Formats: sequence, C-alpha cells, structure tokens
Amino acid sequence: MFAGKEEHCSHHLNQRHHGEHYQNQKNADPAYPEARLEGILKGLEERVNAGRENLSKLRYQRADLEFELNGLQDEKMTLDDALSEAKKGEAFVREKERQINADFMELSDDRKKSDPAPLIKQTLILGRELFSLLLRDVAIEETSRKAFETRKEMTFKKEF
Repeated sequence: MFAGKEEHCSHHLNQRHHGEHYQNQKNADPAYPEARLEGILKGLEERVNAGRENLSKLRYQRADLEFELNGLQDEKMTLDDALSEAKKGEAFVREKERQINADFMELSDDRKKSDPAPLIKQTLILGRELFSLLLRDVAIEETSRKAFETRKEMTFKKEF
C-alpha cells in the first residue's frame, strides 16, 4: 500500500509541477509577446517603406521614360514627314527623268530635226532641283544623326 501511495503522490506532484511550469511560462514574461509583435511590426514597416521608396523610384523612371518616348515620337513624326517629302521628291525626279528621256529619244530620231536648247534648259532646271533635293536630304540626315547622338549621350549619362 505504501508503494501505491507513493506512486499516487509522485503522479500528483508531476501533474502539479507540469501545471505550474505551464502557468509560469504563460505568466513569466508578459512583455515577450509584445516585443515579438513589435519586432514583426517594425519589420513590416521597414518592408512597406522600402516598397514605397521602390515605387517612388519606379514612378520617376516611368516619367523619364514617358518623356523620352514623347521625344522619340516627335522625332519619328518629323522623320516621317521628311521621308514623305523625300518620296514625293523621288516621284518628281522620276517623272522629270521620264520626260527628259522622251525628249532625248525625240532628239536622237534622225528623221526629225529639233532644237536641243529647250532640252538643255530643262536638264539644267532638273539638275538644280535634284541638287536642292540632295541638299535637303543631307540636312535631314545630319539632323537625324545629331538627334541620335544626343539621345545616345543622354542614355549613356543616365546609365552612369
């Protein structure tokens, strides 16, 4: 009987010890959960602030890219207009060449005698027109090259 009573007391003491240990853990450090939660809160606040900074940087980058895009679109419109003008000039030149070739064919016909003066005058006029178109095309190319170099320098400066 003594052994049974001893077991019973031992069992009772273990239960009591575990219960007290649990209660002590529960009440031992009431600041621990708050400190842990404060740490979590601080970490979350840091992540939110980092996200805000990143968002702000992205907004600035987007604004820069939109500005650059607008500049490129303006430049494209200018170049498209110049290309359209150049195509009109090419069509004009082809038509003039066709007219001159027809006039030369008429002159080379041995059966007809014609005056070459109007043909020479027409050729000189066409030569002047072609030269002015060439100068315009050179100016367009130079402007485009300068715009490209400027844009390239701006991009290089942004990267570094």
